[in-house]
Amino acid sequence: MSQLLRQEIRRFRRFVAGSAAVHLVLLWSQASLGSLYGPSSETLNRGLLSFWPWAWLATGILFGIAQWRPYRRSELWIFLLHRPLPPSRILVGMGGAAVLLLAVAVPLPLWLVTWLTDLGAGSWIDTRHYGLVAWSLGVTVTGYLAGIVVTLTPHRSRFVILLLPVLLLLQRAPGWWILLVLGIVLTWIGALVAASFTPDLRAAARAPLPLALLAVPIQYLALFGLGFLLLLGYSVGVVVQEHGFHWKGLAVHAWNDYFPEGTYDRSFYASRSEVLTSALRTVDTEHSSDLLASLDRDSVVELRPQWLTAARRHRPLPHDVRQTLWEPTGTYAYRFSHDQLRFERWHREQQTARGWLGVSGSTESSDPSTIEPFEGVLRVTSDHQVVTARRIYRYDSERDRFEVRFAGRPDELVITPAVRAGDRIAVLTDQRLYLLDADHRESGQGDPDSSAAIELPGVARNLLRVVVGASDRRQIVAFTFGVLSERDHLEARELLLEVDQDGRSTVLLDRELGQGPPAWARHRRFIVSPVLLTLHDLAWSAVGPEDQRLTWRDLRGSKPPSSVLGLATLAALLAATATAWLTRRRQVPRRQRGWWIAAGFLTGWPGFISCLLLMPRGQPPRGDPASSRALDTG
Repeated sequence: MSQLLRQEIRRFRRFVAGSAAVHLVLLWSQASLGSLYGPSSETLNRGLLSFWPWAWLATGILFGIAQWRPYRRSELWIFLLHRPLPPSRILVGMGGAAVLLLAVAVPLPLWLVTWLTDLGAGSWIDTRHYGLVAWSLGVTVTGYLAGIVVTLTPHRSRFVILLLPVLLLLQRAPGWWILLVLGIVLTWIGALVAASFTPDLRAAARAPLPLALLAVPIQYLALFGLGFLLLLGYSVGVVVQEHGFHWKGLAVHAWNDYFPEGTYDRSFYASRSEVLTSALRTVDTEHSSDLLASLDRDSVVELRPQWLTAARRHRPLPHDVRQTLWEPTGTYAYRFSHDQLRFERWHREQQTARGWLGVSGSTESSDPSTIEPFEGVLRVTSDHQVVTARRIYRYDSERDRFEVRFAGRPDELVITPAVRAGDRIAVLTDQRLYLLDADHRESGQGDPDSSAAIELPGVARNLLRVVVGASDRRQIVAFTFGVLSERDHLEARELLLEVDQDGRSTVLLDRELGQGPPAWARHRRFIVSPVLLTLHDLAWSAVGPEDQRLTWRDLRGSKPPSSVLGLATLAALLAATATAWLTRRRQVPRRQRGWWIAAGFLTGWPGFISCLLLMPRGQPPRGDPASSRALDTG
């Protein structure tokens, strides 16, 4: 095995050395510009660290294909497995060599740049940045294993295995839970590679374990694909019914155009001013008409709970919100340290650390313990507001310190930055909406006890948006509660309030929001596969973002209508029937046919699609010598 390992290292040593050198130069160039570890919510999709995970994944995939593609020919595959070693040790030898080579090409340059930045430029590098080094190796190895599957598996649908690492990079597991998800994906693809590593690749591809490991990603993808097609069919039908069949009509009319007034979908897509004007027209009184006539549409603002942009301390992923504060002169940048819970002063041109900035002030010393830290991980808005869990600060560059602009109550969590709405400043917490006097806030007296505090008329986790507008020296506030999904068991409401100058609020409108699409369109994924959707909800409730996480109580309380249950049962029976016909036509062995029919009934049409893709046409019955032929693609 050691000889095989050394052979593979010698085979790719030059390629890996060149890749490592290029990787090191690119990382060091970006670190020299000072933006290597500075992602934000605005630059998440185009920042460097948003690009590197995909580059690491692609490196692993290409390396796996390059290493194993020559062995696809039957004579080389037989020669490889007829070494005086068991197949498992051959796989460990070649895979071990690949892991060592990929470790040199990907995580080693990243660790070296991180260490040199930490050593020579101050202590802004956090523990989570070193955790990112280990995570980069895991992502690369995941791509490598997926490349092996793509190369050696004879199924036409083998590329669907790439869905697992893609989902790994797209998900938002909180904190260090991302490493658990990484381990699950590595184990899944590694088990598929190990189960397929036999002398007869075609026979191995028809074994129960590899088929099951390949079928689940296909079914998961088909669940959302079929759900999207059902919604698309409904959307096209509504647009054609209202505007006629024309390709320009289908392209011009967005999906929010056909939702009727008073539906949750319309409230989700409507603009800020449209929410207030629609609600005031619904009230239809003389007073509401006066408010509508005097409504300043240009000053209407919106507050959305920023659960997704809430940063996690020591999170080893580049999914943080903006955490860099810029000095007005542009000479210094203040970068937030997760380890110290303070800002580090950073000279932009010299790329050196020049002290620390905390709540109580600043220091030029390299020891930040002399200033008070923030109470937790924060986010910096585009207008230089510093928002923590309990307070909102503003940086005073002349005094070189932070000033408190809003301090929430001890039992509250600030979930939006401060937004100006007319002559008031709106701040949203998980329990109340505060309308602060703008003059008081500018003078640093943003005390919530001296402002208009409106209790949230619902659960903050289900709050979609809050719209605030000014009308004749009064504020008009619209609350929208609900969750945009096919689950309609959560309450969807819209409340319209009028707030006078003294902070007293009056309810103008309190209505339940209906659902735009019919029940079958809202529960389309449940109809496609109730089992897969339930498993998805359980997994998502464990590692998903807090704002999109369904609790066990929500899952137990969700009960689709009887018509949806009937459609789901009918779809499962039709899928099982179609799967039985397909397996019989393709001469699948009887025992395996029973498993596929059961899968077609339990998972619905996604199970049928996986059988359609994984079962080859004209598969010979078991015992036929042709069924044990070795793979020969040369």
